[in-house]
Amino acid sequence: MKFSLAELGKKQAVGFTVAYVIIILLLVFLVKGKVVSLRAISMELSRKRVAVEEAKELIDGEDRYRQEIDELEKRIEMYEDKLPERREVPQLFRELDEVAGQSQIKIISVGSEEFEESQHYRRYWRRLELEGGYHELGRFINKLESLSRFIKVDDIQIGSTPENLLKHNIKLTVNTFVSRETI
Repeated sequence: MKFSLAELGKKQAVGFTVAYVIIILLLVFLVKGKVVSLRAISMELSRKRVAVEEAKELIDGEDRYRQEIDELEKRIEMYEDKLPERREVPQLFRELDEVAGQSQIKIISVGSEEFEESQHYRRYWRRLELEGGYHELGRFINKLESLSRFIKVDDIQIGSTPENLLKHNIKLTVNTFVSRETI
């Protein structure tokens, strides 16, 4: 079988073309796999960069967070200090007499000490009957609120006194709270 030069050139050209196409296809498949892999790595790198930035922000904010924690702990201490221990409750109710005198309020009667349980605290209260002027009552309540312990005044009833229009009959309830941990 004799090949002519033209036929040999055609066969070589076809062979080179097929080889070239095969090489191109191999490169495409190899490169495509690498491109997909590079995209995945790039996305993972982006996620890691975001995580690093968030971590840097947390680290930079650590002092601020510690300061906030310190402030919150101080507030907790302040509120705990405002909740008396059980043994201090009678003393607190005795302070009412002193506060009434300073406010020019006359204590007519003091009800018995009562209490109510809650999940976190016990509430103690006494019902008081007072006599005094409207402004004196305001000073009395203000002084109670200024005590070092937490006091709540509620159920206020004010009635007039026919003998003296500047004095009123006053009924109110004074509450204090004790943490369940100190009972």
